[in-house]
Amino acid sequence: MPTLAIRPLRRLGVLATAVALSACGSSAPAEPADYPVASAEGRFSVVFPARPDTGVTEADAEGGKRKVTSLLAKKGSDDFGVTWSDVPKTFLSSGPMPVLEKARDSVLANAKATLVSSDEIKLGSTPGLDVVARVPEGVTKGDYRVRFYLSGTRIYEVLVIRNDAKADETLMLDFFDSFTLTGS
Repeated sequence: MPTLAIRPLRRLGVLATAVALSACGSSAPAEPADYPVASAEGRFSVVFPARPDTGVTEADAEGGKRKVTSLLAKKGSDDFGVTWSDVPKTFLSSGPMPVLEKARDSVLANAKATLVSSDEIKLGSTPGLDVVARVPEGVTKGDYRVRFYLSGTRIYEVLVIRNDAKADETLMLDFFDSFTLTGS
């Protein structure tokens, strides 16, 4: 009798181990769905839908060159990014909207994009522009959605390039909504 009582327990133990191992799977761990970024240097936080790469370039500006820092990621058919740069205080004499419009026009010209819409927005008290443009060809081909913000002398470009205009917009909207200025 004791042998019969032990067998069901052994089977249960073997079954539990098999279930536990099958749940673990033998493949590598799944990629995280979100990549939160809190940039002390950039003074912002955002949640990317994939791991971003960082790049630093120089841009020509009135009065010399300026450093432009970018975080870029790709998820599905879309590209996500945050770019920031400090402009000379002399740029600000005309007010925030002309500065943002100049940044918009420069970025769209460099991308050979056609402006579809441009609306004033705010992130808290920070002025911004919500821009939609189309890029017909090239590396950044697709619908170009960007929000430009001006905080002090810093211009932010929070962007999504949609290579499939029919794709679900949830990731794009979540990305835009996650962007906050930390001011630190």
